[in-house]
Formats: sequence, structure tokens, C-alpha cells
Amino acid sequence: MKMESEFTSPVGYTSSKTLCLSSFIFLTNVAVGLYTGHIWYAVLFGCLTLTSLAFHSTKNTSAKYADQFVIFLIFLYGGNELYQKMTPENRFESLVIVWTFLATVFLYFYGYATNQYCYCPEQCIADRYHSALQWVASLGHNMIMLL
Repeated sequence: MKMESEFTSPVGYTSSKTLCLSSFIFLTNVAVGLYTGHIWYAVLFGCLTLTSLAFHSTKNTSAKYADQFVIFLIFLYGGNELYQKMTPENRFESLVIVWTFLATVFLYFYGYATNQYCYCPEQCIADRYHSALQWVASLGHNMIMLL
């Protein structure tokens, strides 16, 4: 019995519709990057949108590694941007941004270690947590650009 949050691709692979749809949240980062003049951020999030869609719709190993590589580049770029923009005046905003980072780490790595959240055996629940992770990460990076 197929769950509601799944669809079958033309090649017969069952994948999460939820994660494909939530990948489009990264387009807000592209828009904010273009609006604020953070062109590299816009490019990186454009790439992340594509790699995320490719991976979540196919579960292809190469797409997974490409997705992880782009995530790593965004982590480095975003961390550097935050470090350069942190001031005593934006201490609260910076704290919220750090919280979004810690929340994504918790959902992903702690979930992996304990077999819950993004790694819950119930795929529908795992997809919802992973979608939440995408939204929180997107929010944090949008906040960095708007600092």
C-alpha cells in the first residue's frame, strides 16, 4: 500500500512528494540573494534547489553527493558571511541564526544517531522532519543575507 506522501517516477522508483515540494523553499534564498546583492548565495541556492529536486525525486547516489557538496559549500559561505556581519548591535539576530543552524544539526545528525526525526523508520514522518529542516535552514540563510 503506497503512502499519500509518495509518488512513482516513470522508472518505477517511489520517492517523497513532500521533499520534492519543500525543496522549492530554497528559491526564496535565490530571490533574497538577488535582492540583497548576494550573488554567490543566489547561485549556491539555485544549485541546491536543483540538486535537492534531483536527489529527492530519484534517490540517485550521484545526486545525493552533489546535494551534500552544495550543502557543504552553503555551510562554509553562510558561516563566513555570518562571522563577517556579527556585531553587538545584531546580537539577537545572530543568536537566532545560530539557533537555526543548531536545529538543523540536531534534526539531521542526532536524528541519524538515534534513528528518529529525519531518519524515522516511518518514511512519512521522516519526510516531514526533513522538510522542516529545509525550511529552518532556508530561514537562517535568508536572515544572514538580510543582516
